[in-house]
Amino acid sequence: MRRLLGYFTMILFAGAMIACGDDEEVAGPINEQQAETKALSSLSGTEGTVTSNDVDTTTTNQTFYDVNITTTEGAKIEFEYFTEDGSLKEIEGDSGPFEYEVNPGMGLILFSAAKAIALDSLEAQPGEVLRWALEFDVALDAWVYTFEVMDANSEDFSVRIDATSGTVIQS
Repeated sequence: MRRLLGYFTMILFAGAMIACGDDEEVAGPINEQQAETKALSSLSGTEGTVTSNDVDTTTTNQTFYDVNITTTEGAKIEFEYFTEDGSLKEIEGDSGPFEYEVNPGMGLILFSAAKAIALDSLEAQPGEVLRWALEFDVALDAWVYTFEVMDANSEDFSVRIDATSGTVIQS
């Protein structure tokens, strides 16, 4: 019986390790095609076409792929991945309609969940997303969604959401 309990515990532990593992494996430098594949696969259930893919450089001389995708509905989304290891630098939704899903991985909440939280935080309902971004905030040491939204009174607001917990940071 003790041996059976030991095996059961090992199986549970192994399953937990797999379930809680990082969504993205870093295996070294990525190429242009891999950056495009990562971006397209982040669009959960949404069809899109890569419209451009350029290599840009940060102010600290890190290079990254800047992959622009247009969904079949006409929305434009920009994905940025570091060339060195393929890790996410930033995602931006530049124009709508914002009726799509983005799964950034890394244990972060889905775009649709963050969007719902941002719109629910407005006092004047309903609200409309004008643009959004997901990026790492060094000061907070956290991934943050930032939404530019317009409420029912046509006032513009910026709403920041912790991308791990889904809590509103600033509105």
